[in-house]
Amino acid sequence: MGTWTMGAVRDAGLTQRRPGETNLHSRARIAEGDTVEAGFQRGKSILTPKLVIDRSEFPNAADEYSPAQRRVIDAQLAESLEDFKKDRGFGPFNTAEEMITHMKAELKKPARPEKLRTRRQRLIICRALRSLADAPA
Repeated sequence: MGTWTMGAVRDAGLTQRRPGETNLHSRARIAEGDTVEAGFQRGKSILTPKLVIDRSEFPNAADEYSPAQRRVIDAQLAESLEDFKKDRGFGPFNTAEEMITHMKAELKKPARPEKLRTRRQRLIICRALRSLADAPA
């Protein structure tokens, strides 16, 4: 099968109509400039319209954050990735039931008093609070 772009000149056999009928291009909703895939199946010609997506038209988050906010987000992502690489996390879980069981077991453990938090944990909390304060409302 090959991919083609429909031009202004079409095959005369496809554009001829009987009284009361629309042409095949209209029925297939194929217009000039559309991309179609052409091929043969069981002795018949098959034209399949193909959707070509221009990804540049889709929104992205690149322009939604200021450079300072982007630096904070990138630093937090890097820190999270570092934690993940050093196995400072939970999971992966094979099922939701495994995750729920783990969460319930964690909830049953006694909470650590505030003063026993590590320096790193305090730093993470401070950074998170600062980024929340700096974020636009």
